[in-house]
Amino acid sequence: MDESDSDAEPAPRRGAATDGDDKYPVDGLFMSETEKAEIMAMREVEREQILEERTTEIERQRQNRLLRQMVENEERKTVKKKRSADTAELDDSQRKPARQRATGKAETAMDSLRRARAEKAKRKEDNTRGRDYSPGRQGSDGAESEDDFGRARSRTPEKEEEKEAPLPDLKDFERIRLGRNEFAQVCFTPGFESAITGCYIRIALGPHPETGVEQYRMAVIKGFSSSRPYALTGPQGAFVTDQYVKASHGKAVKEFPFIAASSGKFTD
Repeated sequence: MDESDSDAEPAPRRGAATDGDDKYPVDGLFMSETEKAEIMAMREVEREQILEERTTEIERQRQNRLLRQMVENEERKTVKKKRSADTAELDDSQRKPARQRATGKAETAMDSLRRARAEKAKRKEDNTRGRDYSPGRQGSDGAESEDDFGRARSRTPEKEEEKEAPLPDLKDFERIRLGRNEFAQVCFTPGFESAITGCYIRIALGPHPETGVEQYRMAVIKGFSSSRPYALTGPQGAFVTDQYVKASHGKAVKEFPFIAASSGKFTD
């Protein structure tokens, strides 16, 4: 079997999908007009029992068809994902723009966080230097000589220039927060896992037992895993995925479906 045959999308199971569709062509409950007349002529108890059994059978067949359809859709998506991965490996130059689009949000957010922290550190350092070298502290004998100014600067502790950047505030974390909508946009793009690991999500814990107000926790993304499939809505509509995010709050690490990531902003 050549490669094109092995990568072909699974053919629809038409025989299986139509099982029972034509079994009861009359009113969806009877095999023929003759059978309908016979059943309708039965005593009420017998008639209702047969109709109930038919209804249960038809509903079970309908559910089986829906389940088979979901499985077929998942198989098609798996084939498409494999083709996309194969194409990306064969042409790295075409993969880079897609990867950059997927990682752009996370990279930009991380850069913004670093830049904001650096700016805070610089402002704090400038304010400290301004206090150290204010006009009131230059001495009572008038303007300092160049040599005096040099000595004054030399007395500044080196640690003033090596102070660590201040701790990030809530706005900094908000820049690298992802919600269910962001996950839906990038979850099938190669390389998204490593790009957004280290970012944050807002997880709903349920209502408070006393106030009834919905509770949320900030959690950092540690990685990803696969588990039971679920539905997620993206820019192109609803789709099914089995991807889960591993996130930690404190020392605990738990797995959450992407739909559990709130789209709301972090609050105090």
